[in-house]
Amino acid sequence: MKDKRDVNMKRILLFLLSIMMMTGANRGWTASPNRVSVLPVFFITTDAVTGVSKEELTRYGVLMQQHLSVAQKKYKALLETDTFAVTDKIFTVYGAKNSAYYDTVPARDDSDADHIIAAEVLRKYRDNRADSRTVYLTLFVRPGYAKPLSGNHQFGGGRTFNGPPGSGGGILVLEMSSLTQDKPYPFQSTLVHELGHAFGLTHCDCFRYDISSNNSLMSYNLNHHTKGLEPAPLSGTFNPEEFYELSLNKLVFPYFNYNPAKHNPRGKDIRNVDECFLGPMSTVIGDYRRIPGKGYELFFNGKLVSGPETAYYTKEQARKNCKANLERHTGDNIKVECRYNAKQL
Repeated sequence: MKDKRDVNMKRILLFLLSIMMMTGANRGWTASPNRVSVLPVFFITTDAVTGVSKEELTRYGVLMQQHLSVAQKKYKALLETDTFAVTDKIFTVYGAKNSAYYDTVPARDDSDADHIIAAEVLRKYRDNRADSRTVYLTLFVRPGYAKPLSGNHQFGGGRTFNGPPGSGGGILVLEMSSLTQDKPYPFQSTLVHELGHAFGLTHCDCFRYDISSNNSLMSYNLNHHTKGLEPAPLSGTFNPEEFYELSLNKLVFPYFNYNPAKHNPRGKDIRNVDECFLGPMSTVIGDYRRIPGKGYELFFNGKLVSGPETAYYTKEQARKNCKANLERHTGDNIKVECRYNAKQL
């Protein structure tokens, strides 16, 4: 049985070689070596391989590109000067383990199934968290994906690998059934929302907006739900803090700049916006790399003592750590100096 699955997977991968030579739809915003772009990945579990035909992959690959095009237009409508890029590849396939393996990964503070999937995908594509310029749009293909899910663990989330906007790539893990039938959640509106997370945005309640009723695409407002390829509602937008955070992510949106008059007409105070940056994924997806002058740096008597993970601290985390160290070393012979993005706290 295992040999038969392997043969089927090889046939699918060979089929993909011809697909990859094709040029995708005219997306208008193309990938470049220094720009983060979105890559669709069909993450096919071994127990689902025999139920996926080449024709289905082709059809769903085209559908995926159509959804990405609609999402690009939504971001372009809101940002006006830019949107996110999509890779030249229409899609790619990853031969995964049995679906039960991922459904039963125990959730811990430093890991979950999304971490395991991200680690596998990074290894597969010889990528790493520090240098990644890809957001992997991962469709989890399980047995019976064309039928409504019931009683299964359901994937549906997006993360940036390293935390703050502009720190690299990320991953979305969504159910294939969502693409094919808008279940267990509407695909287009979920795609727009989860891409926001992959680009560095938190949920809007971090900025003290109501997560159920706020008009932000980073809310859970049911009025934003879509059906099929219809775009996210025209009313859905971003809050001032979210526009500002997106403007910081030059790896995704190099041509978008924050304009207070346009993006914050009521003059809301957003000076502490970095307190709501997403945190990095754990070392399950790879070791942290020190980035000089980036994030939080702690010095004792002029010597850097903070670890590489502090490059991804929020300013609030940096302030708390700095305060704790200043209090701990009051009265001794250690001079404590704290910097955030190369500026003294």
